[in-house]
Amino acid sequence: MGDPGQNRLIATNVRNWLHYDTLATSLYKQATRARQVRDEFETKVIDGLVATSNGQLPIIQINSGLVRVVDERTPRPLTVSGIEQMLHMYFQQKGSGVRDDTSEIMNFIRRHRGYTSAKHLRKSGGVSAPPLPPPPGSGTGPGQIMGGGGGVGGGM
Repeated sequence: MGDPGQNRLIATNVRNWLHYDTLATSLYKQATRARQVRDEFETKVIDGLVATSNGQLPIIQINSGLVRVVDERTPRPLTVSGIEQMLHMYFQQKGSGVRDDTSEIMNFIRRHRGYTSAKHLRKSGGVSAPPLPPPPGSGTGPGQIMGGGGGVGGGM
């Protein structure tokens, strides 16, 4: 890659991408853990309310509104194997005179399912978290693209 200015821009963009990739991973892990802890407290609250109530679950008043126990129905996700099982059940319910076309239907779905394709960056190896990058357009931070191997230089 010849243009030093373009090489510095690419190196800066790679550092920025690494920083935000690490940040996104960290925030995802934090959010996952926060949901787990929230769910544990939810179970404790519901168990406590069920244990102390006589069939009537109370409504709890809080500063910003009300908290109540509700029954929530969430449909199970449709997976390919789940659809296949349901199709087998469907044909069994139709009776012995109906041919089970599940395999034929599933093969058709698999052949015509389609997919999307996009280019993404993926890090591998011992890439450490880079420091917070300078704001875009600040022009600070040396960096260069090394020829041949496709690696990024400049202190990473």
